[in-house]
Amino acid sequence: MSGKISGQTLLNWLEKAKAGPIQRKKEYVVVNDNVYATTLMVRAWPEDGAVVGFMRPYLDLVARENPEMVIRLTYQFAPTALVFNQSLDLRRKRLNASIEAAIANKERPRQSEVNAVRTINALEDKKEDGSGNLVTEDIWCFITLIASDLQKLQKVVKRLCDRFHNDGMKLHKLPYEQTTGFLQSWILASPSLPDPDFFYKNRGRLVDDDAAATLYPASFGNMSDGTGAYFGHRIINGYVGPPTYRRHGEGTEDGNILVAGATGQGKSTLLKGLATGLIYEGHRDFVFDVDGEWEPWCKTMGGVWVNQSGSSGRYMDPLWVPPPLGKEDYDAERLDRCSSSLLSIVSLLVEGPERKYAMEPAEMNAAEKALMRLWERKGIVREDPGTWRTERCRIKEWYDELKTDSSPEAVALANKVWGYFEGLRASIFNREDDPEVLDNANIIVLHVSQSIDNEVDAHTGAVKMQLAQNTVWHQVVKERMRKKIYTNVFYDEGQRILMNQQASSNVNKLSTAIRKYNGNLIFATNKPSSLWDTEGGNGLWSNSGYKILLWLEESDLKKIKEKADIPDHILQMVGRLKGSNQYILRGDIRQKITYDRLKMMLPPSELALYETRGLAN
Repeated sequence: MSGKISGQTLLNWLEKAKAGPIQRKKEYVVVNDNVYATTLMVRAWPEDGAVVGFMRPYLDLVARENPEMVIRLTYQFAPTALVFNQSLDLRRKRLNASIEAAIANKERPRQSEVNAVRTINALEDKKEDGSGNLVTEDIWCFITLIASDLQKLQKVVKRLCDRFHNDGMKLHKLPYEQTTGFLQSWILASPSLPDPDFFYKNRGRLVDDDAAATLYPASFGNMSDGTGAYFGHRIINGYVGPPTYRRHGEGTEDGNILVAGATGQGKSTLLKGLATGLIYEGHRDFVFDVDGEWEPWCKTMGGVWVNQSGSSGRYMDPLWVPPPLGKEDYDAERLDRCSSSLLSIVSLLVEGPERKYAMEPAEMNAAEKALMRLWERKGIVREDPGTWRTERCRIKEWYDELKTDSSPEAVALANKVWGYFEGLRASIFNREDDPEVLDNANIIVLHVSQSIDNEVDAHTGAVKMQLAQNTVWHQVVKERMRKKIYTNVFYDEGQRILMNQQASSNVNKLSTAIRKYNGNLIFATNKPSSLWDTEGGNGLWSNSGYKILLWLEESDLKKIKEKADIPDHILQMVGRLKGSNQYILRGDIRQKITYDRLKMMLPPSELALYETRGLAN
């Protein structure tokens, strides 16, 4: 091929690229054995902004020395919805905390973070100066070079990259993405382009209507796509690296997170940091709190705090029928879910504190007959959903109905549960909470203390936990039907939950099923041994796409080494993290295992909100 490459040749090249009969190399592609093309993307932009014409000198340099080479400069724009809300302010505070930490350690702050804070402030000032609405968009810049001489092409690419580097900028060579990069930058490309995954992975730049912009303040995710929760800053060779944001738990990947760390190493702070970030990214959080440590955070964030501890006497009634959603599958099962919830509670009551007893088949029949009589008395017809909410049914009314049955099996069942309705333990059902208060709340914290002082109190706590778990599961299922929001279920001090057989079984169910319901289970424990000694623990380990390891005792590390497939050098690193508030994040994404060393850099106001009471766990 001689002379300048024609437009028709480029069209032919594009058709061949779409069809696939091309040679794909790491940093270029070949067509017909004699056309070579490399696409570069601007990764680091000029310090003073992406002003019009800033690329001209670089392209002119190439064009003057290589008149036969085709040079194409392409910009891709995408409108953004940059909103100055609490989510953006939280990111700014976390960036400031990282910058201040670097200065305190007599280190140089990361320039990208300094630029990011400066630009957020500048854009906010512009929005508030009264000059009009702030218009922002994402911008990507591509340089495509096409030549007939591979060596000359590679020489030009190197020189161009060096020139950018010397001027404080950077070109990304898009290794193994050359075909995709070429198509994204081609004006005649398929109408299905641009490829959102490509642009999400290869971040662009945020610009306002005057093209004053800087890099995104995140190593994953960006400020304008509405997703990307803060997981912490990377620790590289002992120094604080870039922050990590992830679009967590969305799509088909397993978003469950298992957190293991010794007492006092920062598990609760880490969980609250994740919970806060996910809320601001539009998720919905449900928290099981066994110590009452989440109450200040919940109330500050505008959530609903529900005291379901054994001593409170408050409970969510299992026979409450939720309103219909207009979704056939969900609506048709509302009454059956209530009956299943009731029978699970009654079975747990029958077991008793000693866990010696089980409900006999005849007693189960008596329980169901009592419920059916209660429905009949209330005018509820199973075949007519329009009657399901005309009258409220309550578990106490079910017990009263059970006592009207003089059959031996009904009498036996009533005697077994008598203490929880008429005896010393009747306070467990003192005050019914209205489940409808949860429907419009994005943050729900259920205080479900698990007493280990005696078997009676522990069993009462188990009943309350079962009621709370039934309520949360209903909310998760409901959100799946709505398909409008992702849900996250948090368990803090989860080792206590796993000690309860029924609760542990529910955790196992949740860990295996929640992904199908657009949800994520986020579970923290200070006793990793419980992960392999309990049903729920086994389910958690097998069904958590992310595992976070804070510092652990030597005995716990040995247990993990024995049971898990984590490399020795990673476990050795965990053993050196004591007192650092750092952690290892193990990700299992698309069957590829990755490890990151991270630390949350949080502003003082956020840390104060996350403080625990300082009591031993």
